[in-house]
Parts: sequence; C-alpha cells; structure tokens
Amino acid sequence: MSRKLSRVLCVAAALIILVSLAGCDDKKEKAPSSTITEETAMPKASATPPPVRNTFMFGHYEQDNDLTNGKEPIEWIVLDERTDGSLLLISKYALDCKPYSTERIPVAWKTCSMREWLNSNFCETAFSAEEQTRILTTAVQNEETPHYMAKGDYETDDRVWLLSIDEADTYYGEDAIMLCLPTKFAAAQGAEQSTDYSVDGAGTCWWWLRSSGDDSNRAAYVNDFGVIGNFGNYVNYGHYSVRPVMRILP
Repeated sequence: MSRKLSRVLCVAAALIILVSLAGCDDKKEKAPSSTITEETAMPKASATPPPVRNTFMFGHYEQDNDLTNGKEPIEWIVLDERTDGSLLLISKYALDCKPYSTERIPVAWKTCSMREWLNSNFCETAFSAEEQTRILTTAVQNEETPHYMAKGDYETDDRVWLLSIDEADTYYGEDAIMLCLPTKFAAAQGAEQSTDYSVDGAGTCWWWLRSSGDDSNRAAYVNDFGVIGNFGNYVNYGHYSVRPVMRILP
C-alpha cells in the first residue's frame, strides 16, 4: 500500500469517528426534558412531616425575656376536644423552668411543689380573672408508674397539671415527636437546651411529666430528642422545663 493511500485511509477513518461522535451529541440534546431531577422528585415517605396540630391562644406569660414590653400571648396545642366543646391544651413551648420538688425527698404529684406552683402562682400570673373562670377543675388520675416500684393510684383535682407517662405516649405516640423549645424566658431561668437536637436552629429542651420515676425521689420527663425518660431524674433537679396542661371552655 502506497504512503499516499495510507494517508487517505487515515483521514477517512478520522472523519467517520467525528461523524459518529456528532450523532451521539445530537441524541443527547434530543433527550426528553421531563426527566425528574433530584430537586423535583417527590419526597420519600420517611420524610413526611408529622401531622399538624390545631393551636389555641389563651392567657399571657413572659416569654421573650424582655420585661419592659409586658407578657406575651400563650400558644397552646389542642390535644383533644370533648362533645361539650371543652379543649385539652398543652403549651406549645416550655414556658418556665422549675424543679418538680424543691427538696430531694420522696414525693408524689399530689404533694410536689410543681403542682402547688401551677395551680396558684402560674394560674394567677398567666390568666385574668375572667379567663380563670373558663379553666375547668379536672379529676386527674395518677396511676402506679409502669414497670417500677413507685406507687400511685390516687386522684387529684387540678386546674393545671402535667402530662403523665401514659398520656404523653397516647397524645404524642402517632406524631412520633415530642421535641419542644423553651421560651427565651424559660432559658433565662435555667432551662437546659440540647447541643445535639434542634428545631428551627434552636436547641430543644427536657420537660417534666407528673409520673414518678423508678422511685419516689425521681420524676419522669421527656428528653431533648423526644423520648420519655421512664427512669426519671431527681425531683429537685432545677434545669428541666415546664409545659402546663389544662382543660378550658373556649
């Protein structure tokens, strides 16, 4: 084969390769434009947010920690509504920071300082005289803490109280989330905030339940990632938050 012919064949081969590549580019440009991208794809089922709860505004309490501008309206989550129209409410945010009991001694819900504070100081501070008439006195059942030795099985009449272990599981079980933020005021009072879990960029908090823990020196709580602490913490621990519960006639 002559050198001239060899060159011609090489040129022809190069042209064939270029034409083939151009054809591939044409095919890419003609690809359907409706392909679902990562940004436009439907979210996975596991990413579905928890159901939205109804809320209700009632009463006023210091929340922004600016004492010069007065108290702020309290936002409540509606846990249930009865046929008589009454609403069971829990504060959306942790409103204050208090120990379950001022002393580390055996104590139950009926004798703890938390119950006394909620039904006196808090109630009188957060609600006007007219609003207080709409707060129903409720027979609160206090049962033996499951799986532990602390005894209960008694009833208290309360206008304001805390959820029990069973109630927290019942009202929040389907949501699978009990994360809570403290108000700025609660944080200033010493409310402990998480460095690992957050909502809207703010650290979540621990909040008390009314049930006893593994013994009567401890009370149960919900931790910073929304799990119930059945074992409990010492009742005089001063850095857990308070989420009041009550039933009202709107």
